[in-house]
Amino acid sequence: MGSAFSALDLFGYWEYRDILRDFYNWRKESMSLYSYRMMGDKLGLDSSQLFRILNKDQHLSPARIPDVVRLLGLKPKAAEFFDLLLRYNRARGEKEKKSLFEQILAKKGVSPKKLEEAQLKLFQQWHLVPIRCLIGAGLYTGNVENLGKMLTPPITAAEAQDAVNFLLNLGLVEKRAGGTYGISENHLTTGSAINSMVVRAYHRETFLHAAQALDLTPPQERHMSTLTLAADQDAIQDVNEMLRECRRQIQKRIEESQSPDRVVQVAFTIFPVAKV
Repeated sequence: MGSAFSALDLFGYWEYRDILRDFYNWRKESMSLYSYRMMGDKLGLDSSQLFRILNKDQHLSPARIPDVVRLLGLKPKAAEFFDLLLRYNRARGEKEKKSLFEQILAKKGVSPKKLEEAQLKLFQQWHLVPIRCLIGAGLYTGNVENLGKMLTPPITAAEAQDAVNFLLNLGLVEKRAGGTYGISENHLTTGSAINSMVVRAYHRETFLHAAQALDLTPPQERHMSTLTLAADQDAIQDVNEMLRECRRQIQKRIEESQSPDRVVQVAFTIFPVAKV
C-alpha cells in the first residue's frame, strides 16, 4: 500500500511527523474509511497515541521505525533518512542536534554555508538579505544605482555598493565570468547562533518594515491582516502547526517560480497580548 507514497520525495521533509501525517492524508483520500485506528494498528499504536504524534504533541518511539518502514514501503535510503529525522526531532542537546542536522543535509545533498560570527553581520542591516536574494535571482547586473532603487524603501548607490562589497567579502555572493554575480551557496544556516541577539534584532527590523509597508506599498501589492482571539493552549498549538504547514507550502510554491521579478518577506507571528 505504501509503494506509491514512498515514491514521493521524502528528502524534502524536515519533520518525520509531517511524513506520517501526509501518508495518513494520502490513504484517507484513496479510502474514505481509513482511520487513525487502522494506521495505528500497523504501527503498534492506539488511535489516541497516533493522533497525538500526528498533532506533534508526542514523539514516535524509535522502536516503531521498522513498522513505519513496512507501512510506507520505504527503501533503505529513505528508511535511513526517516530514522535521522526522528532522532533529530527528538534530540535535546545542541551538540547532538547539530550533528544530526549536518547528517540530514548530507542525505538531502545540500552543503550549507555555515554562517560564522562575522557572517552574522548579514542580519545587522535590513537591506543585505534582500540584496542577496536579488543577486541570487539574477536581477543585479552590476548597476548599483538600479539595485538601490529596487529596494523598498530605496537606498543610495553608495549603500548598495557597500552591501555588494560586504556580501562579496563574506563569500555570500560571488562575481562570475563575464562580470555577472550570483550567490555562492543556496542554503545558509546560522546553527546555534539562530537564537543570538543579532538575529532577534533582524526579526525586529523585519516586523518594523512590515509596519512601514502599510504606507510605502500600495494595497494591491501587499496583504496584511490580524486576528485578536481568545483561545486555549490546545487551540494555540493547532494554530502553530497550521502556520508551520502554511510556511512549508509557501516555500514549495515559491521554489516553482520560473522568473522571479521581486523579493518579498512573509512574516508569521503569534504571541499573547493578555493571559490569565
